[in-house]
Amino acid sequence: MEVNLRKLYPTLYSADVFVEVSDEVFEAIRAFERAEAAWQRRKYRYRAQYSLDYGNGIENDLLLWPETPEEAFEAKMMRREIFEALHALPAAQKLRVYARYFLEEKPRQIARREGVHPSRVYTSLQSGLRTLRRKLAHLARRPPVSSTLP
Repeated sequence: MEVNLRKLYPTLYSADVFVEVSDEVFEAIRAFERAEAAWQRRKYRYRAQYSLDYGNGIENDLLLWPETPEEAFEAKMMRREIFEALHALPAAQKLRVYARYFLEEKPRQIARREGVHPSRVYTSLQSGLRTLRRKLAHLARRPPVSSTLP
């Protein structure tokens, strides 16, 4: 039996690609397609008006899309680059930027804790963010992983 990969993986294949599979694999794919179609019909027919507290998973189908492995890897690498750039800052700037944007402290709280004038914290935050923006500018220009796949 032949299977069209574009039908199974529409985000990965933009053209029709047919692959020969065994009868068992073909039947498994067809059974999944039938179960998925039945699920979609039930959601449409009953208008999916279920309580979000019920715990049957319908809200996840409607609200949450699972993260692909590529997206998870890309997010992990981006966090790593952000933390490396953050660690390259001078000690005072690093602590202030971390406290402000990761711990969500107000600049006045940071200034009070360090015993400095709030304007020093504001200036330090601005220059730290400017430095981070320069070091991480390549992240904004990089295309997402999923768009580079065939």
